[in-house]
Amino acid sequence: MKRYYILLLTCLLIGAGAYGQTAKVGLVGAQFLKIDVGARGMALGDAVLPLVDDASSSFWNPANLSLVKRGSVFFSNVNWLADIQFNAAAVSWNLAQYGSVALFLSHMNSGEMEETTIVDQQGTGNTFTTTGTVFGVTYSKWLTDKFAFGTNIKYVAEDLVSGLAGTTSDFGKGGTWAVDMGTYYITGIKSIRFGIVIKNFGPEIQPGGHYYDYELADTIFTEEQIPDPDDPTSYITVEVPEKREFRAYHMPLVFQFGIAFDPINNVNHKLTVSAVITQPNDNIQRYNLAAEYWFMNILALRAGYSLGQYDELTGFEEDGAPIYKATYQGQDLRRFSFGAGINWKGLRFNIAMSEFDILEPVTNISLAFNF
Repeated sequence: MKRYYILLLTCLLIGAGAYGQTAKVGLVGAQFLKIDVGARGMALGDAVLPLVDDASSSFWNPANLSLVKRGSVFFSNVNWLADIQFNAAAVSWNLAQYGSVALFLSHMNSGEMEETTIVDQQGTGNTFTTTGTVFGVTYSKWLTDKFAFGTNIKYVAEDLVSGLAGTTSDFGKGGTWAVDMGTYYITGIKSIRFGIVIKNFGPEIQPGGHYYDYELADTIFTEEQIPDPDDPTSYITVEVPEKREFRAYHMPLVFQFGIAFDPINNVNHKLTVSAVITQPNDNIQRYNLAAEYWFMNILALRAGYSLGQYDELTGFEEDGAPIYKATYQGQDLRRFSFGAGINWKGLRFNIAMSEFDILEPVTNISLAFNF
């Protein structure tokens, strides 16, 4: 089994490295799948992969569901950027030698926005919202006393212009299935454990409906043959607005490897340090570092930081060419994350806040109960 795990680890890391360090931003949809689920994960700067041990495992690493001894319920609310609301819930059961199963659901709502067009750039008076929904099932099982494997099968749906007047029922709507796969391994060396996960592997999402394109503020036309109104036996060529289908887009495929250990672990105090390497398919590799301190397994204090090597614009050459300097800064303008939690007889209440460089901080509140 150890050989199998090492081989799997090697293959995944090679696959992640194949994406290189090109930031392909703007080429992937369903961005709501990147929002942190659970205050513990947000407070740790996304470095919770090898630590999560409740029903929220379905969102972070399905293999960790095996850490729940009996069952767990979970709920989370995120006040995301631009007043976007993101809610998530999950419930899990441990079926003893048959493994563990869970059901999970998450939903994003952008809030009401005003429609603008090429003609009405100050607004048409119509409003709409953008929503994203995920629901699915998780299965996880210990394959040995140290190695667990888990997988999610889920459906991902987006409605980009929900409630917009004058559109067809399928306009801007799309959905597809996806799979997550994860592993969790206890090394037996001190308290070191680690995990690997692949998220959002599946077909592209194809939005429904059609649109008309514009060039220099004028509709693009194409030629079309229609029956001649004066002679039904012949056809004439006319120009009509060119109707185009929306392009299909990929989901944010993510490879992650995380490791954690406990430099302090006694009756009253426990300190855990964790690190997660993340390789998305639409951005450069980033590193998430975090620490979590527990007092008497009741009160937790957490902090994390997400960073990556980004090129900062520092000036211009005489010919106008930009000058960049390699620098490490918070991934996607994200800086410091922190939070706290209370654990009382299986009931877990967590809060978290994450700072952004030029944007307002976001907050996360979650509640879990392991029974």
